[in-house]
Amino acid sequence: MPETVAPLYDVVSRLKRIIFNKAYPLAAPLSQSPFFIIGSGRCGSTLLRRMLQANPDIHIPPESYVLGEVGRLFMRNRQMDWHHLVNLVLSTFEYQREFDKFDMDMRALVHQLWELPEQERSLAVILDALYCYHGQQTGQSFTLWGDKTPKNTFELDMLIRIFPQAKFVHLLRDGVDVAASFVSRGLMDDMLSAAKHWQTSVLLSRHFMQQYPKQCMEVRYEDLVASPEQTLQGLCSFLNISFQPNMIASLQHVQHMGDLNAYTHYEKVLEPVSTRNIGLGRSSLSEHDKQLIQQHIGATLSQLGYSL
Repeated sequence: MPETVAPLYDVVSRLKRIIFNKAYPLAAPLSQSPFFIIGSGRCGSTLLRRMLQANPDIHIPPESYVLGEVGRLFMRNRQMDWHHLVNLVLSTFEYQREFDKFDMDMRALVHQLWELPEQERSLAVILDALYCYHGQQTGQSFTLWGDKTPKNTFELDMLIRIFPQAKFVHLLRDGVDVAASFVSRGLMDDMLSAAKHWQTSVLLSRHFMQQYPKQCMEVRYEDLVASPEQTLQGLCSFLNISFQPNMIASLQHVQHMGDLNAYTHYEKVLEPVSTRNIGLGRSSLSEHDKQLIQQHIGATLSQLGYSL
């Protein structure tokens, strides 16, 4: 198509879709709906990802960071020409700062999505294809993909619109240990900000769980490390996959996990599962920080069964 005609064609194509109300949908039926691990961060979600990724039925790529942004972009532009819409969605992933951890070239995927029949086009199908493509590119064989990005805790309303049948696993950890871990790892500047972040994440997750109880499961970090086999068996049952005993200790698959070896704050994930980090943050607090945390998140800690 000549360069002078292409822009006009795109405008006409978009106007035609607007006039006839043919906006590409967010959701679509999938052969297997995904699952999302949500939580505050520093709650053990990377350890849980390591365990689940050891199951041959599951694939969980590195953190994506942009699912909420992609959803909003798609909604604003879903009457755009399909080729351009695919480019917009995938480029948003590719140009985010951490995409190098995915370690893949998406050109073949782009052409595959361009050729989809009209009736199969949706944001859910693009995202499903992206996550499956990553698993295939890293040599994985799986039936179910998931996502472990704590930022998605603030995008739950968007995720459920894109994937109405998705399942959600809320990983809950003692807010004092979480806040102390954020600060000690240099991921947040002060205990108060970290504690408030934990509280907001927990309250958002629990509110969402009340809305979609059949699609949500809460797992406590303390249970995961103290009784990993029992906890993983329950989680695998929730996800409708078989439990594999090697999920607890296996490290043979970590080279496919992209970001696991890239950051020092993930280093403990490669250690054997143990309870040594339970209460570690609490034991390091100053009296000032104890009073600060008690004042701002004490009620939430108590409500969740964590000591003051």
